[in-house]
Amino acid sequence: MGHILTIVSIAVLLVGCGEGKPPEKTVFDPQVQAYKKARQLEGKLAQEAQKQREAVEAAEGRPVDAER
Repeated sequence: MGHILTIVSIAVLLVGCGEGKPPEKTVFDPQVQAYKKARQLEGKLAQEAQKQREAVEAAEGRPVDAER
């Protein structure tokens, strides 16, 4: 019982003494930035593909389907 109380006390002290704000830089920052950049590029590519699809359909005289 004494060991459990000691472990719990140490855990409470460690959690209570930590700062509330997250660190400014982490080892994952480059991966997070690359992921955000890829998501932005994916959105741009999707928009351009939709524009191209609409242009082709308009040139062929077919109605434009916006849900593709």
